[in-house]
Order: sequence, then structure tokens, then C-alpha cells
Amino acid sequence: MVVKMVKIKKFHVKIRTLKLELGVDDNIEAFDGVKMMAIKMKWKGEPKFGLVPFHYKQKKDVTSRRILKKLGQANNSIEWNNDGDEFENVCCFTEVSGCYQSLKYSPWDVSFNVLYSNNLEAKMVLIGKMVVNVAEMASKMVSEIEEKLPITLNIGKLSISATLHNVGKPEPSTESKDKNEGSSKKSAWEVKELQSRDGQTRLKTNVFFASFDQCSDKAAGESACTALVAVISHWLQSNRDAMPTRSEFDNLILQGSSEWRKLCQNDTYINDFPNKHFDLETILRAGIRPIAISHDQSFVGFFSPEKFESLQGVMSFDQIWDKISSIAEDTAFEPRVYIISWNDHFFVLKVEASAYYIIDTLGERLFEGCNKAYVLKFDDSTMMYEKVNAEEKSQKNGTKAKEAGKEEMICNGKECCREFIKRFLAAIPLKELEEQEEKETVSYFSLHHRLQIEFNSSYLLSSSSSSLTSSPFSSSATSTPSYL
Repeated sequence: MVVKMVKIKKFHVKIRTLKLELGVDDNIEAFDGVKMMAIKMKWKGEPKFGLVPFHYKQKKDVTSRRILKKLGQANNSIEWNNDGDEFENVCCFTEVSGCYQSLKYSPWDVSFNVLYSNNLEAKMVLIGKMVVNVAEMASKMVSEIEEKLPITLNIGKLSISATLHNVGKPEPSTESKDKNEGSSKKSAWEVKELQSRDGQTRLKTNVFFASFDQCSDKAAGESACTALVAVISHWLQSNRDAMPTRSEFDNLILQGSSEWRKLCQNDTYINDFPNKHFDLETILRAGIRPIAISHDQSFVGFFSPEKFESLQGVMSFDQIWDKISSIAEDTAFEPRVYIISWNDHFFVLKVEASAYYIIDTLGERLFEGCNKAYVLKFDDSTMMYEKVNAEEKSQKNGTKAKEAGKEEMICNGKECCREFIKRFLAAIPLKELEEQEEKETVSYFSLHHRLQIEFNSSYLLSSSSSSLTSSPFSSSATSTPSYL
């Protein structure tokens, strides 16, 4: 074991609320009595000292209450103009290495909650919110900034003044999760045995886990999987011969979740996606990372389409996999990064000549109760076993199996990646739909929703690229997805 030094920059941050400009809101206007407003600030970031943190430090501040006399006319704003409404904190920003330039430091969020009451005694209620990542200001080396910030729920705009001062040289922090941490292919791997949810299949392979996943309080990225795969794909394309270490994986999850939260503050995106689960086209057009999709190297298909009347003739998952595998066998093959969309979730597949990797930021996809993002490595050491049914065994071989429940190896090596997707991810929804199809024809919508899988081949955009396009199935695509 060795100690790794992590650079931390400490800034003294002051934030002062200046003015809240409200639009006409019928819900507020309907209340009787005095209309009172306040701003509650929550600081959410890393502690000042110690090891690289697993939990954020939180600090809360509330402005004095202000009275709003009229709404919808000239006096529809509130101003704070005294020093009592200036708040400060010492923020320690961990430097993030090898990441996107605009995100030099790990996130340090300050949320602004707009509170309302129509009565001095009544409890104030939340009517608007927005989040600012002050680490972005520090990464741009801006010492002082004053700007108008949009508040969600369309209630108006909040003007704040934010000042950052560097208060010393970078502070070192110590971090052990091994001696080969700098070598991505040797960092943090462990051999693990995993059981499929239907209990029929067992996988033995190399796995490594992040410290948390997208749904953790630290990441706060409940529906951020589309932004996360864009951030992870960009890192993989920028580091072609590497996989992220645990600390890098953690930082990628924080970055992607932060990008997603920023998009959630945009009314246009929220109007199109009320559930905040953005599609790939929206994420790539937003330009959070300079990547795009290669249309002619991407595929769309279904799991076992031959079993459903309405899917006859469409491309199957196995056909897609055969195509990808044959490409990977080419002697001139370069590693490829696919963004996979399946069953309302996105994850990443990296294809190398010697190994395949699945990178997923939602732990529950691996097994129930898992709350850490993970990377699965499928190489020559990987093995997959299947439970043998005694009756089926006797029908196949003509001799009865000696013991029910015995296991036999069904595949090894990179081929286990194909079987993992089929048996660990798709087996249960496929079986449910097969049983439903026996009773009546299953609707194409249900099959599309639960069985369609997309392999979007990503690539880095050059600085001269003029446009960002995403899914190969977009109406604006200049070419079509590949079919066999």
C-alpha cells in the first residue's frame, strides 16, 4: 500500500442575496394577508480536512424576511441590502485529474430555496429552487462574479453577488481503495461471483465498485444515467488504453450528476421531459461533453424477436452481438465505446480486443440491494455456469442426471458478456412477455419498451465539428442505424 496525494484548493466564499424579481403567480397572489419572502441557502460540499470524503458537509443559512407589497405591478421585487444577509463559508475543492476542462474541481453545490409565507406566524413554504456549483467559478479562476440566476417553477429571477478568494496553497489530502492505483487495469479489481435474479445462472468475473452510485445523497443523480454515460464515454474515448480508477470513477459520477442537475434547471428541457429522464439526443445536443454517435456503426434490435408475432424479421440482440464480435476480431480493430439504451436505462460497453467491459452507474442493475456503481470485466478468466434441470438433462442425453440442481459451465471469456446481458438483465422481462404472448398478442409498444436495445457507437468530436448529433435513430440523423 502507498499513500496517494490529492491536491485540495481552499477558497473563502461569500454570497450575498441582492434582489428577487417575481413574475405574476396566481398561486401566490391568491393568498390573503402580507406576502413575505426569504431565501434559504444550503452549502453542500467536502469537509475541510482529512481523507477524500465519502460524505458531504452541509451548512444552512437563511436571509431575513422581506415583505412584498404588490404583485404584477411595479413593486414585484424584493431587495436585501444589508450585511446581515451576506453569508460565507470556507470551501475545499478537490482537484480532479484527467477530467473535462470546465470541471477542474469536484462539485460544491449551493442551493437557493425561495420561501414564502402570508403570515408572520405561519411556517414558510418552498416555492422555488435553483443550484449553483461554486466549484465551477473556482475552476475558471474567477475571483468575483455577479449575475442573475433563474429560479425554477417560473416564479422569477434571483440576483446574487458571489466572491471567491484563494486562501492558501493547495492542501494535500491522503488517500489509500492500492499500490497499483495509478495503473487503471490493475486498480481495485476483485474476483466476484454473481447470481442472476432468476437463480439459474452464476457468473465469476473481475469487478470493481465505485464508492457510491448515482442515487446516493452524494451524487444526487436519481435520473442522471443519460448524462452519466456521456461523461463516462468521453473519459473512455480520451483515455483509449485505460479504465478509470475508483477515485476517477467516483468523480465521473459526481460530474455527470452535476451536469444533469444543471439541465434540470432549464425549463425547456423539463417541459419536454417532466420526469427529468432525458434522452440521448437531448444530452448530446446540450454539449455537456464533446462526443457524438457514429450512425453507420450503431445498431438497434430486440431480444428474441422470433418469439413474438409483431417482431418477425427485425434485428435480434444476438445478430447485433455477432456483428460487434466480428468487428473486434479484426487485426486493425481500435477499442470502441458503445452507449447502450435498454429498458429506460443507459449504460456503457467498452469493446477491446482482449476484454469487454460493462460500466453501469446504477448498482441495483447488478443485484438487489447494491448501491454502488460498478465495472464488470469479461476476459479469458471469466466463467459462467447454469443450473441443470434433472429432467431436461435426461431428455438430452438419454441418461438421468445424478443430482438435480447441478451446475455446468455454459461459456467462458468475452462471450460471457453477451450471456450476462441476456441472462442477468433481460431474462425476466423476456420470460414475462413470452408468457403473455401465449395468451394473446403482446402490443408492439410493450415489446419496444422492454425488449428493444440500442448500441450507440460514440466518438470524440474535434474542435472543428459544427454540430452535435446523438442517437442514430434521430429524425435529424444524416444516416441510418445498421441492420443485418
